[in-house]
Amino acid sequence: MGTWLDKEELRLSELYDRHGNDYSKIAEMLTDEFGRKFTYHGTRNKIRRSSIIEYIADKKGEGIFEGLKENDEFNSYVEAKDDIKATKKYIENKYGSEVSIAVINDLHIPKLNYDVLEKFLLTNQNCDVLVIAGDYVDYKSISTYGNVREVSVEKEYKIGFEVMKRLSNMFKDVVVINGNHESRLVRYFSSKIVSALSGYINNKHKPLEEITRFFENVHYINHWFCHLYDVVFAHPSRYSKIALRTARNVVDDRLEKGHESEFGKFSTVVCGHSHRLGRTEFKQKIAIENGCFENKDVGYANKDAKGKNWVYGGSRIDIKNGKTEWNNIDLQRFD
Repeated sequence: MGTWLDKEELRLSELYDRHGNDYSKIAEMLTDEFGRKFTYHGTRNKIRRSSIIEYIADKKGEGIFEGLKENDEFNSYVEAKDDIKATKKYIENKYGSEVSIAVINDLHIPKLNYDVLEKFLLTNQNCDVLVIAGDYVDYKSISTYGNVREVSVEKEYKIGFEVMKRLSNMFKDVVVINGNHESRLVRYFSSKIVSALSGYINNKHKPLEEITRFFENVHYINHWFCHLYDVVFAHPSRYSKIALRTARNVVDDRLEKGHESEFGKFSTVVCGHSHRLGRTEFKQKIAIENGCFENKDVGYANKDAKGKNWVYGGSRIDIKNGKTEWNNIDLQRFD
């Protein structure tokens, strides 16, 4: 191999500290760096004989805890993005270019109006996919709104499980996203638990996982939106008192955040939270607010400006040739 230059020996000492007794890797790196051939045996022998290198048998290099350190790849948003993309791919591969999607939101279990939901389900039972666009449960007992605490989270989960059992039996696939009420659980952990533990618990206890994990055909996305075909289903954290402004705000948000470059083009946004029912065209997109199934007789409904405009309803979207068109969207009102 020839005589080692001083700069080569110095670099060898640095690489030995970094990579330990991985002689093959060190030799390859030296070859790339200095433009001449360094061999496994020549590298090993020089390390053992060098006056500036402290040779240690079975020396370990950097990376002992590789994969255990915190990494951005494991934060909740990246995980949600992966789930959004994976669910989109799964549904589109399974159903091809034509599929019927029923959309419900704002059930607020246990304040669900079962009779209205049953009417919607019977009307749309021939749909392939059901999307639940947020606020599946209410998390009433940890709400900062009001002082009533008569229904525990455990009770809500039990009811939610029984409802999901029936929904999963009616549709081939069910896709579920979070709403602002699911976010109550995250906020509760953050405010009530030592900060060092709250992130860990939030990661381990996703809001609806204790309900959805029991059903093979239920796909839970721990985020406020999902994307199937050319439709974004969303449940923003805030709503506007102005009719259809909530849906238009979601269109703005998704365009500003580069949604189409990351998840694909969309023609339509269907969103929950406002409890209103209607649609409009905005920035060449169809913007829909998708009603609710929360019982309108709850005490605060008539005290809230939003409550006076609540509408029982949901929607059905028939995707044709992989696309959504105005005439293939059926907004269904149940009064």
